[in-house]
Amino acid sequence: MLTPRLRVYTTVKERILDGTYREGQLITEGEVAGEAGVSRTPVREAFVQLESENLIELYPRRGALVVPVTAGAAAAVIEARLVVERFALAKVAARPDLIEQWRGSLARQRALLADTDLDAFNTEAQLFHRSLVALAANPIMLRLYDSLRDQQLRIGHAAIHRTSGRADQVLSEHEALVAAVESGDPGLAGDRLTSHLTATQEAL
Repeated sequence: MLTPRLRVYTTVKERILDGTYREGQLITEGEVAGEAGVSRTPVREAFVQLESENLIELYPRRGALVVPVTAGAAAAVIEARLVVERFALAKVAARPDLIEQWRGSLARQRALLADTDLDAFNTEAQLFHRSLVALAANPIMLRLYDSLRDQQLRIGHAAIHRTSGRADQVLSEHEALVAAVESGDPGLAGDRLTSHLTATQEAL
């Protein structure tokens, strides 16, 4: 059973990542405590943890501001992703299980877009990339990559909601990346991966 602090932390974090709490929105201890049916103490503790993860900024006696996704922060995350993902791509591009996993993910992405479920699409898009890193079987790289998960989800969410048609572009870019890997051209695949991540940064 989750403690009150952990329950509040999990709920608020999920709402930040899925956009329920919008960038720049001010949320208060009283508001969250009332919804969760807890005192303000576990809310305050959860807020402190979320601030340490750079998801909110605390303002005494006012509440917590949801930190906006900035171009600078996105650039730093994408630079780190390129290092990890290009390493993984060079290592596993020839493996048939990568294509199998990616084709399954593409099918799910198409279905989610058809249902206009952009939040679930964003999550599946992140898993598409994580599957590449996981197959590389480098635990240090995977831990580094997973530490970027929350920021990846926020960047993806911001990009597809700020730029009309970005979700469709993401799917097309994923399809082009899979096609390049299937063609056996690692250079082309690497270029398409770089272009795809750069396009997400430019959509912010």
